Amino acid sequence: MGSSSPITNVPAITWTNGVPTAPTEQQILAGRAADFIAAWGAGLNTKPTTAQGQVIASDTAIIGDANDNILLVASMVDPNNAEG
Repeated sequence: MGSSSPITNVPAITWTNGVPTAPTEQQILAGRAADFIAAWGAGLNTKPTTAQGQVIASDTAIIGDANDNILLVASMVDPNNAEG
């Protein structure tokens, strides 16, 4: 069985000196739109009023929420930022 690496235009969370930085919602949205165009061709209409635009927006929200949760967990490791 071969291995594969997922390819996406959505920027990943970056880590600098142990501090994570997530891409903005606009960067995620642009990346997902580019992913859809790469998959279905340049003629794809990604405007928010189309079905594919709605899927792109939903994907963006899901990825943004996941990134927020990752940043929360990362910040809770540092006793200076931890709460609860």
